[in-house]
Amino acid sequence: MIKVKFTQASLDADIRKMIKKMPEIADRALRGTANEIVKNLEKTTETWEDKPKFVVKKIKQGIEVYTTNEIWNWLDEGTPAHDIVPKSRRGRKRRAMALSFLWAGPGSYRGKTSPGTFQSGYAYTDGRASFVLAERVHHPGIEPRKWSEILRKEYENDPVERMEAEIEYGLAAVGL
Repeated sequence: MIKVKFTQASLDADIRKMIKKMPEIADRALRGTANEIVKNLEKTTETWEDKPKFVVKKIKQGIEVYTTNEIWNWLDEGTPAHDIVPKSRRGRKRRAMALSFLWAGPGSYRGKTSPGTFQSGYAYTDGRASFVLAERVHHPGIEPRKWSEILRKEYENDPVERMEAEIEYGLAAVGL
């Protein structure tokens, strides 16, 4: 027959150890959540040629996940209607004389991403498209994908749930 005995002193010591580990537990929970968020963010750019880098940064009150990629942020937040003019290409002093693209009129183009989803597909222009040269175009703006907002809502309780699971595991390990 086995006999297990816990004394108040041994339980107090185990609880003190757990309390000391709380910052480590919180950090692990936050990093786990951040890694999940990065996986979802990377889905949005699976088919992109120039994939943005997503950064996980420890800050005073937790962890921050962000990118400085201008195009990703335009898609996330949307843009108002705006004009587009040719730019100079790398290594060239003069700007290009015209924009060139395939187009078949309004509604003929579908982007790689869509609002409300993290999937990234392939952009296309319907079969009626022809090659167009233009000195400038008026872009109707980008409908915001709201990826940041969706992730914030989806993961707002995740670190707490991860911490609770670790604490329950720790308490179970000491018999509480």
